[in-house]
Amino acid sequence: GLPGLGGAKIRLVFADHLLSGALFVMNLDGSNLVQVSSHAGTNAVWSPDGTRIAYLWDETSVCHHIETVSADGSQSSSPVRVRDCGGAFITALAWLTVP
Repeated sequence: GLPGLGGAKIRLVFADHLLSGALFVMNLDGSNLVQVSSHAGTNAVWSPDGTRIAYLWDETSVCHHIETVSADGSQSSSPVRVRDCGGAFITALAWLTVP
């Protein structure tokens, strides 16, 4: 494991701006790189169980859809649209578990 992390398996999600902002997931040590979205995503957050990622897709500068994909990359070209942009200007996401 990495120093200070006690061998925990930690993954991160990031946008690759060399590939038009597509989202990728990888282990913190750089291994197991997987593309999870085929178009640009911002403000990505993990589901509480770690199986899904929610993110904003900026279709235009004033239209931000909320979409989700599987964290294993199996939905990279077919995200699930959770909310159309409508009239709201969304800038951040949080995925919460409600007791």
